[in-house]
Amino acid sequence: YSQGGRFKRFVEAINRRTGDNMGDKEREKHMNKIVYCPNYGGFKLSEEQRAYLKEKFGVTEEEYLPRHDKRLVEAVEMCEPTRDADIWEIAGNEYRIEEYDGMEIVVEPEDISFIKIES
Repeated sequence: YSQGGRFKRFVEAINRRTGDNMGDKEREKHMNKIVYCPNYGGFKLSEEQRAYLKEKFGVTEEEYLPRHDKRLVEAVEMCEPTRDADIWEIAGNEYRIEEYDGMEIVVEPEDISFIKIES
């Protein structure tokens, strides 16, 4: 991708609301929280968030936690907000994180469009 095209996809995914055809109660049942970095510079936890993980769950800095891990989500929600870790909610259980200059977005399957080749 060109950088401009890739950035455009980021903006489109950020602006898209997922699960609009579901009712609120149905959507809530399927919501999952993902930790991501909403700003340029890259994902990192604050000292407070790392201390929370260690004290409450015994998680060390060397331990890898998936971004959807409930312990990681709790640490980000319970500690002071930072510019390098925030929560993104998805209405499903599939995602991937895409990054552009350290800024991340959470991409769900319905965010991906394909070009169909007509014969």
